[in-house]
Amino acid sequence: MKVAYLNLRNGISSSAILGALVDTGVGVDYLKKALRLAGLKGIRFNIVRNGKNGSMLRTILKAGGSEISFRGIKRLLRSGRLNDSTLKKIGDMYASIERDKRSLKIKKTYDICRFAEIVAISACFELLGLKRVYFSDIFIPGPFRAEGKERLTERRLVFRIIKGVQVSVEDGSGAHLTPEVAALLKVYGHYRNNVLFKPDISGYGRFEERDGNEKMLEIILGEEHGSYDSDSVIVIETAIDDTPPIVYTYVCRRLFEMGALDVYLTNVYMKKGRPGQLITVIINEKLLNDASELLFRETQTSGLRYYRADRMKLYRKSRYINSRFGKVSVKIIGEKNDVYHRAPEYESCEKIARKRKVPFMKVYTECKRMALIIALFLALDTCRAFCDTVNLRTGGQIKGIVIEEYMDSILISTPKGEKEIKKEIIKSIEYDLLEQNLVAMGDKDMKRGNYERAYYYYEKAKKVNPDYKDAVNGSSYLSGYLYRRQFAKKAEQVQQHQFIEDYSKGMYVEEKEDDMEKLKRLVGMDIKAKKGMYIVVEKIYAATPAMEAGIIKGDYIASIWGRLTKYLSPTDVAKEILKPGHMEVKMAIDRNIACEKGVLRPEHLSLEFEGIKLMNIKQKSRAYAAGLRDGDMLLEVDSRSVRYTPLKDVIKTLGKKDGKILIRREITIWRTKRG
Repeated sequence: MKVAYLNLRNGISSSAILGALVDTGVGVDYLKKALRLAGLKGIRFNIVRNGKNGSMLRTILKAGGSEISFRGIKRLLRSGRLNDSTLKKIGDMYASIERDKRSLKIKKTYDICRFAEIVAISACFELLGLKRVYFSDIFIPGPFRAEGKERLTERRLVFRIIKGVQVSVEDGSGAHLTPEVAALLKVYGHYRNNVLFKPDISGYGRFEERDGNEKMLEIILGEEHGSYDSDSVIVIETAIDDTPPIVYTYVCRRLFEMGALDVYLTNVYMKKGRPGQLITVIINEKLLNDASELLFRETQTSGLRYYRADRMKLYRKSRYINSRFGKVSVKIIGEKNDVYHRAPEYESCEKIARKRKVPFMKVYTECKRMALIIALFLALDTCRAFCDTVNLRTGGQIKGIVIEEYMDSILISTPKGEKEIKKEIIKSIEYDLLEQNLVAMGDKDMKRGNYERAYYYYEKAKKVNPDYKDAVNGSSYLSGYLYRRQFAKKAEQVQQHQFIEDYSKGMYVEEKEDDMEKLKRLVGMDIKAKKGMYIVVEKIYAATPAMEAGIIKGDYIASIWGRLTKYLSPTDVAKEILKPGHMEVKMAIDRNIACEKGVLRPEHLSLEFEGIKLMNIKQKSRAYAAGLRDGDMLLEVDSRSVRYTPLKDVIKTLGKKDGKILIRREITIWRTKRG
């Protein structure tokens, strides 16, 4: 992996970085090309090489204004022809500067020469193929009395940008750190005290201090083995021998709640052979004072040690998997795509084991086996391509896998877990699979009422993947709808002629139609409430959407769009079905079916998390003739619920005698706006 190391002991400037890069062998022609691709005109670089003393670069503005606004930068980046990742990083730099400028109420524009230098540096990093840029401590000179108000304001902005970065402020003169360079280090750089890599070539860039003296910046290019992530932490240690053991549990818990990365105890022998405990706390630097105060207040320690430590760590991902026991959180740890460890989270397995009353190791073992499948998937180099992108109206993006879509929201699985996103804040969804994108365009056109165009997209998706269920369903539903609509148009024309004739004869009388009559006219069924407040279908009319959806007399309407109907009135149910703006209505129906002995066999029943699901029902089988279909959920056998009945007992009952079963089926009613 190619890396660079910046030695900033003498200070830093963007021109010095460019001079050092040119000194390593980057051609000046490439810098000119980078400016041309970024759309910057009237700017040239003057390079002065001085053998052993490195290169000095000056940026000269030949024509045009010397300042550029943030809006102008965004316009240049949008029209720029540089690499997308380079343009994004430059945009991130100036976006962070702009945010901090607004918080400090600074309205000054940007220097176009500095912007040109930042563009050239980013292009050079891309040309050299640098995967990581390390830098030493940033030495910033102290303020002078002669510093003007403008310089002090910029200095305050710099400290806001590099918040959280290791710096050293010294008295005396030195190179002034600009906001652009500070943002460059924040986006590209990784602070490290010690860097282990094989140096290849070095370069030196000269720059002038404010007092006129010249200093030099060093850049070293080389190869680093391994691609481990790294950061710096603070380690606090204190040895205690006069604190009751019960206190340690409380202190450790408080430290974890505070945000400590790790806390552990070690048995030690202290002065005069007394046994004690060494408390070791690993924290981020910003928590040093809070953690120290807690240790002083809650323990009997009279002092503690702390020091900075660099650490290397493997990449860690968290995923949710759907096991037969329920959703379980899994941690997958490895070096980028080479997975080393994978295991379910203990708390997640414990919660399920308690809830489902199954042995803990049974849950843990099965989930670990499923985690291995995910780990192998992540180990593929191309795994980063297998994701969907949700574009938000705010401009943000969420990457993951869209696993469920509801009426007003979607459920997306991301490395940080599952997220439910409201459709009102979604601008668009870009699916990884072509057939998914085609179906999404078809769904969008169907909502707008462009049914012929939606049918075209569904058919195109079927050609890409004939087995894609959403494309097949959409095409079959719309083919029936478009066929019906041809006759509906003719019937509507006849109805209009009849209305005009009746109106001219004075025979037309306007009548107010209630919801139940609308349900009969638009959907083609009558409903009523039965004992226990169940909504039952009383009558089905021929050649109507309800009949085409497969509803029959005697069906119970269990839910509409996931909303239970058990305690709703028939009028409320009719209003839910007739909600304007939707051509489709998704509902669940419960149906009693007479089941003869041996019709349902073990291969037809599958134990899912939601209950017992019917599967492998072929068209010419006895189960199909009885009215059973793949995907039906078995609820009751002889009026007894099977939710908490072992599957083997259900199979035994169904093979022993004839009886009645209750199944639940998901259906979709397609209707027009007029009926």
